[in-house]
Amino acid sequence: MNTTELKKNLDATLDEFKKNVNFNHETSTQDYCNKDDLNELAKQTFYALGQFENLVITYLQDKK
Repeated sequence: MNTTELKKNLDATLDEFKKNVNFNHETSTQDYCNKDDLNELAKQTFYALGQFENLVITYLQDKK
């Protein structure tokens, strides 16, 4: 993987995160954030950061 591919993959991960968070926000029937909303945001953040970690590790291993 080169830096261009890494950037593309990181951007795709961010886009997926944004889509998931926006979907949850748009389908909410409440004007305020509750415990379930925070849990969902935490889950989406965890997934995105995990994907970032995998992409960076793969990039660094390919550089060896």
